[in-house]
Amino acid sequence: MVILVTVFVGDAHAACDKDARKQHYRSECLEVEYKNYDNIWKKNKVTGRNICWEYGKVVAKIDLMSWKDRTWHLETYKQREWNGDANIRGVYCCEDLSDLCNISDIVDADSCLERFAQSPAANKCDPPKVTVFGGDQCKFTTSCDTHIFRTSLIVKWIDVPDNLYSCYPGLLQLGPCL
Repeated sequence: MVILVTVFVGDAHAACDKDARKQHYRSECLEVEYKNYDNIWKKNKVTGRNICWEYGKVVAKIDLMSWKDRTWHLETYKQREWNGDANIRGVYCCEDLSDLCNISDIVDADSCLERFAQSPAANKCDPPKVTVFGGDQCKFTTSCDTHIFRTSLIVKWIDVPDNLYSCYPGLLQLGPCL
């Protein structure tokens, strides 16, 4: 008698199940247009792109009636397109597969602090107080260098780790000190 044993190792991979889908019009990072035609001479069409590509990957699910759904991994701003006979039921952002569907999915006080810790200013400043502004900006209030007075600066989230410096006399600055 032969017994076969199968062992699965590693994480299970999600498949953008219905409970993980966010309608494209509720996802600020997924720009989508689609059209179903009632004319047999025209193909149904969907286009989409990741307009938050600087922040991470967006995975889009195109739900097709009576056909296999399409999944797009959108890592750049480049537009994707599909044309076909199948009716398009909807287009969704896959929350379980995407880095983000909305900027607020990743930009929060904790992520601002993590990025501050990677910046050149981190080793010269006290741990900052952080506030998030406008959905994608971090406001840092801290004391640097001399630790005598407090300094504040509002910086786009994507600019924090590479471009935040503490310059004499203890001021936070976007870009290297002169």
